[in-house]
Amino acid sequence: MAEFSSSAQSAISLYALSGMATDHRAFEVFKRHFSNPYIYIPWVEPERKESLYDYAQRMVMPHVQNSAPVRVAIGLSFGGVVALYGLDQGLFTHVILVSSIKGSDEFSPFFRFLRIVPIYRLLPHSWLKSILVGSGLIPAGLRHEHKQVFRQMFDQFSPFYFKWCVDQLVHIPKSKERKNVYHIHGTHDEVFGYRYICSAEAVPGGSHLMIVTRAKEISRMVEQILQRIKQTNTIQV
Repeated sequence: MAEFSSSAQSAISLYALSGMATDHRAFEVFKRHFSNPYIYIPWVEPERKESLYDYAQRMVMPHVQNSAPVRVAIGLSFGGVVALYGLDQGLFTHVILVSSIKGSDEFSPFFRFLRIVPIYRLLPHSWLKSILVGSGLIPAGLRHEHKQVFRQMFDQFSPFYFKWCVDQLVHIPKSKERKNVYHIHGTHDEVFGYRYICSAEAVPGGSHLMIVTRAKEISRMVEQILQRIKQTNTIQV
């Protein structure tokens, strides 16, 4: 697996944003196979009536090294949506999406329904969190120890956080023309169905959490994208 030279590393800052209600441990297996250092950007508690645009700025800005000419974000699931907002604000120059979406036009019928009929808003915050934690957020294909870790991660976050994230996700706008966006998506993604995704590099049989179950393969694909970014020498923003 190719690594950046020391001079290339100094010119590139790499960041990682995990999926909804997870932390740095979502990248733990991926990190074992990944040859480049990155800065993990943790989730913060949303403020009441805070927009996703403002939230992304508040979450990302304290961690970004603006002196680096190339700032690449690896965004997992909902973390990818936040990374795209960071790209729009000039905080990142490139975004690599993993198991994520670029806009509401890539929604499955389920998310389209929630957008029109937001029944989740009628549920108490704590009920919604319990439903989400007990649903497909933790796919059956994960090993027992990984399931336990994901449940521990979910327990850190408040019920309000879960409802805010769902509400922000289902109301994201349609995809817009963006440069320097790369997308890796599994053909068996349980959350964001591959058939609705446009312009993504397919991972045959990959699930929503393939960054755990197929970590070596995904790390190699991300490394290849980083090499392409390095070799272009020209940043298009």
